[in-house]
Amino acid sequence: MAIFEDVFSEAQMEMVAAGLDYAAGQADNIYIYFSTLGGMLYAHAFFSRDGHVLLTHQLPGVDTSVTQQQVLLDACLRELKNLQEAGVAYNREAPVEGYLHYKVGGALDARYSYEDIPVGEDPQWDKKLETWMKSVQEELDGKATQR
Repeated sequence: MAIFEDVFSEAQMEMVAAGLDYAAGQADNIYIYFSTLGGMLYAHAFFSRDGHVLLTHQLPGVDTSVTQQQVLLDACLRELKNLQEAGVAYNREAPVEGYLHYKVGGALDARYSYEDIPVGEDPQWDKKLETWMKSVQEELDGKATQR
């Protein structure tokens, strides 16, 4: 018998698995942002490779066609919907936003927000994603200079 935590874990694992499939061994890290702010489902991914942050269409050595990007997005949105439905079914609070970072071959780091922010008071998704990507690139640059 599944419990909410099982569905939550499964949703995260499936999002990461979709990122791994898309990256086809060509990424060092997978980053997935998801949101249900304002009741709208949104997900986006980016990657890092050799110290550089890359959007889905920039990842070298993989099929970056719109079709493959859509497969990745659809998988993440499907799991996000499953997570929301589980929250209702189990009368549990599901995260409104999530930031998943998977170090390929390593561990998953995740941050969540459970507070819905009213429309107009929240930065747009693309701005949040851009800010996160910039932060990741700065962290990668800092690691490179420490070597």
